[in-house]
Amino acid sequence: MSTGEIDLNRVLIAHDFSVDSEAAINLGLSLAQEYQAEVHLIHVLATAGHEEPELAWSSSNTGSAYTFTARKLQQALPKEVHLWCKFINVVRSGKAYEQILAYAKEQEIDLICMGGSGSDWTIGKLLGSNVDRVLREAPCPVLVTSSRNLNVQN
Repeated sequence: MSTGEIDLNRVLIAHDFSVDSEAAINLGLSLAQEYQAEVHLIHVLATAGHEEPELAWSSSNTGSAYTFTARKLQQALPKEVHLWCKFINVVRSGKAYEQILAYAKEQEIDLICMGGSGSDWTIGKLLGSNVDRVLREAPCPVLVTSSRNLNVQN
């Protein structure tokens, strides 16, 4: 149960195995621990025909890609996370922003944490990106991290 002004029960962390999403994990876990919130860690596999680099050496079988990715997500979190919170590991396929938004609505997420490319935050790079679409359509606050800076939108 939270004791602060913010009622934070469920935190969704979108992870694409980039350095920037590692920053999202770190901040998301810190907030989740502070508020004793549930942690939902999601990775979205690209649609068929657009295999992601981290899956290139796994079996082409969809079930194997899901299993492989679920294991990688599990390894992305510190082992002690399971001692202080409920943890839910989620692998979906499709367009990343659509799956993140759908999951956030389905699970009544209170905060979405995701990494954005820290090397170029120009408007041209941001518009139309997964981060841009999640920021515009999210049913809750979104915390966008990068290895270079931090932005929060409510």
